[in-house]
Amino acid sequence: MIDVVMPNNNEAELVNMAKELGYDSLCFLYEKTVKRRKYDIPVYYGILVEGFDEVRRFRKERDLIFVKSGDKDREIIEKSKVDAIFDLEDNKLKDRTHFRSSGLDHVMARFCHEKEKTVVVNFKTLLAAGLLRRAVLIGRIMQNIRLMRKYGFNMTIVSFAKSVKEMRSAHDFHSLLVSLGMHPSEAKKGMGALERIAKKNIFRRSERYIAEGVEYVD
Repeated sequence: MIDVVMPNNNEAELVNMAKELGYDSLCFLYEKTVKRRKYDIPVYYGILVEGFDEVRRFRKERDLIFVKSGDKDREIIEKSKVDAIFDLEDNKLKDRTHFRSSGLDHVMARFCHEKEKTVVVNFKTLLAAGLLRRAVLIGRIMQNIRLMRKYGFNMTIVSFAKSVKEMRSAHDFHSLLVSLGMHPSEAKKGMGALERIAKKNIFRRSERYIAEGVEYVD
């Protein structure tokens, strides 16, 4: 299982806490390029981008590319090389009687699966919301979980913590996803999705990679 954090010159503290909280690996999410360092658990380096130009710029040097939900979500999901999109459910649209404005529809859900996009629930957004707003967000997340089950895309939850106090255990996040409607096996698979994608992206940058499904073997 992997968590995503946003370091502020406290990388070592976040790594140590991640180990205590039951994570196998960690992703450092930055808004700029930083120098890589080695730690005693796998650490992947992510970048938070805003548009297509930045995606092209960082694709060959970052392990994971994240984007915050906005007014071009469908285009981002369908046409960009972004790996993860978060805060889909945190929009200003009103819910309808039989369908919540969860940020995803059936077409986008299908593209999430086909284009290997991970839908990320931002725990910090949930935590900061008032009780009424939180209830709305939870209802939308539950709807997206149903779409996840139908279309088979990756969905997870991360802390986006800037300090160790903001982090939560892997067990707590797994239990939260289950309480929101995921089967335990779905929650476990989802919480490992970002690491699987990061490993694939790293391999694609290696000399062994030739094309999708084709690699050089000595």
